[in-house]
Amino acid sequence: MADAAEKAGLVAMVNLTYRNVAPLQAAREMVLAGKIGKVRHLEASYLQSWLVSKAWGDWMTESKWLWRLSTKHGSNGVLGDVGIHILDFASYGAGSDVERIFTRLKTFDKYEGNKIGVYDLDANDSFTMTAELENGAMGVIHASRWATGHLTNFACASTATRVLWKSSTHLTIPACGPASAKTWRRLSGKPSRWSRWRRTTKNSPRQ
Repeated sequence: MADAAEKAGLVAMVNLTYRNVAPLQAAREMVLAGKIGKVRHLEASYLQSWLVSKAWGDWMTESKWLWRLSTKHGSNGVLGDVGIHILDFASYGAGSDVERIFTRLKTFDKYEGNKIGVYDLDANDSFTMTAELENGAMGVIHASRWATGHLTNFACASTATRVLWKSSTHLTIPACGPASAKTWRRLSGKPSRWSRWRRTTKNSPRQ
């Protein structure tokens, strides 16, 4: 794809698709409009469990999973696989780019000798990260493939004058009145053009 774009003299890119979910779009709009106050703190996670579950298949026998565990086969581990998504998800929703991060990576023993066939199982399985955004907000972000019970879940909570929670499925904010009232209501975001196009093409009859 990159070669074809260069040959045609075009600029091409692969977008970060989670930006297109309606709750995240709605959250970003509220932040940029100042409707929830200044974002000071955020926490975000992207949790998967395919190393402890066979819901998606058997990682020990299927190459589509094994390569993700081997740096020799091009993997950057969970940080490169889903870390870029949750970092973008969190910073985009907070309305500010990341200024600096500190990250710890961990690769756990998962097979005798940590090797299956030609695959060295040396790519990171989990990471924890602290981040500071350009707007001064601080955050904690983590991801793992060992998160039992989480098939694939990602979420972000931002703390401002009022509290905002966003995930891929819903957006929750405090109801009218002071945050100390501890009352909440769930909002539905407007689907993006990309989401509407994807839904239309998915449901369209194939020729």
